[in-house]
Order: sequence, then C-alpha cells, then structure tokens
Amino acid sequence: MTDLPFLPGPATEPPRPVEIYLPPTGYRLDQLVASFLADPRFGANTAEAYRRDLRTFLQWCDRNELDPLTLGLPEINVFSTWLKQTPSERTGRVRSDRTIARAVNAISSFYTYLNRAGAMHYQPAAGAGRPKVERKQSRTRPLTEQQAASLCRLAPDEAPRTWPPLCAQLTMHLLVDLGARVSELCNADLGHLGYRVDGTGTEWRVIELRMKGGKLRYRPVPLQLTPLLDAWLAARIAAPDQQALLVDRDGDRVTRARVDTLVKTLAAAANVPQPHEISPHSARHAFNTIARLRGASLEGRQHALGHASPETTQLYDHAGESLAADPAHLVASATFTGPTER
Repeated sequence: MTDLPFLPGPATEPPRPVEIYLPPTGYRLDQLVASFLADPRFGANTAEAYRRDLRTFLQWCDRNELDPLTLGLPEINVFSTWLKQTPSERTGRVRSDRTIARAVNAISSFYTYLNRAGAMHYQPAAGAGRPKVERKQSRTRPLTEQQAASLCRLAPDEAPRTWPPLCAQLTMHLLVDLGARVSELCNADLGHLGYRVDGTGTEWRVIELRMKGGKLRYRPVPLQLTPLLDAWLAARIAAPDQQALLVDRDGDRVTRARVDTLVKTLAAAANVPQPHEISPHSARHAFNTIARLRGASLEGRQHALGHASPETTQLYDHAGESLAADPAHLVASATFTGPTER
C-alpha cells in the first residue's frame, strides 16, 4: 500500500489511506464487448459497425480455437488476410479495402480499450496491417443540381406506396437542402422542431439534428420549406406515442432502408444514370456541390455538414472538380477527329 494522503472516513472510524486502484480482472468476454460498445462517444452507426466487425472477428477466433484475450499480432494479420479472401456472409460479396481497414480499426480500438481496462496488458493489434484507403476521392455517386431538383419534384408522385406523398417530398428536401445524413432524419422527432434567435435577433424555424459522434446541431428550415413542413405536420397520422417526425403510411418511423429505396426509386424515375448506385448520401454531396457553386464558403459548408475537418468537406469537392479539370478534355479536343467508317 502506497503512502498517500489520508481521506476522511465516517465519524466513527479513523482516517484510512487511499489504496492504489488495481484494474478489475475476471470479466467475461461478452461483458468486455458490451462495455466497449456502450462507449457514449460512439454514435449509433459507429457502434453498430463495430458490433458487426467484432462479431465477425470473434466468430473467426472461435472457428480457429483462438482465445481473443491471449492472441497476438500474427493472428490479427492472418484475420485481416482472411477478410480479404473470404466473401462477406452478410452481403455475399468480397470485402472492399475500406471495409477491411474499418474492421481492423474496430478490433484495434477494442484491444486498446481492453488494455486500458486492465483486461489485457498489451495491444496485439497496435501494428496490424491493413489496406491503404485512398482518402482523396469519395466513392459516393454525386447528383447534379438538376438531378437533385428532379428527385425532390418527383417525390410526391413517384415515391413507393409505403410513403405518404408529403413525407416523401419533405424527406428529399431535407436530404438535399440541409445535406442531412439519413440517420439524422430517421432519428428526428417532433420535439426536435422549434425556433431559435440568431446573433442578428432574427427568429428562425429550426430542426435539431443529432449528428455523427452525438454532436447536436440546430439547422434552419429554409423559408421555402416552411409551407411543406406545416402541411406534413397537419397531415401526419401516427399513434400518439410515436414521436418520429417522418413516418410511413402505417404511422411507423421511417427507416434508413426505406429512405434508400425512396432515393433509388426517384433516381430511376428522373432517368439518372445507374440509379441503383444513387444513395441518400448522394443528396448530401449534392447539397455541398450546389452550395459551393452558389458561393457558400468552405467554412460554412463544413459547419452545415457537421464535419470535424475541412479536409472531409473538400473530399466532397474533389471528385467533380478533378473530372471537369482533367487534361484529357484538352488533349481530346486537339486530337479527336470523330469515328471513322470502314
């Protein structure tokens, strides 16, 4: 016992020294996994991704008769190679480098937590190999301003039958006009609508969005959307205890999968090329593109999108700018003479 300052005990007992804290031991693996995933810093999407990745890793350990609490770096690297060579049971497809890197990062974060909690005294995944992921390109299929406007315009008539027309239209406008993440909209409740006064004394209609990492952000409801929002609130039908802002025809909270289907359906109706590759995140990219072309600053777009770094916002810019400025257009204009018939 280390000689530390005394802390006062109960009045009937003499002062006792503070003992050095010894990290707890003897936790079961399932308890350690649950406590790791309960980290309040994880957003819902991050926690779910980590849960899937850890489940895959622990199942692999079980099949290979490995104890996750005693293995080392070689086993982590073998698992990474296995991920690359084995199709995903969930999708049936070979995993991308980005997916593999995310899984190894999840495992490394888990072992860092175990080390800090005292369940392990080393970090086996600290030097684990993982694929290099190109961060200067976004893989999201973007939408042009005209395409994004078409999806919003077609929403009332072309949405799947599970969608109330006003809800479909409002959802598309919130995706495009606010650049909101689909998870933010699916988790939005009626109580997240309100009013706030800005620094100029102007009162704005706002929606509170819980962004990635649990951050809260008040976003203005553009004046153009106010009549649509009010019309939806008047027409919305749901059980009294259902507080979701966006509900389907059955009055249930709209899900991410339904929003994804909505976007793809509208993309097909708008004759967008390869509509199956258009996603709700495409609308978020459209917000950034339209805002940039109409003069919004990088700082303003970063704040609106909730990015921690301006570099993330610039990733959204890079794809369109690099394609338009590619020197291939200049070379082709100098060399191309048209098809030759034989």
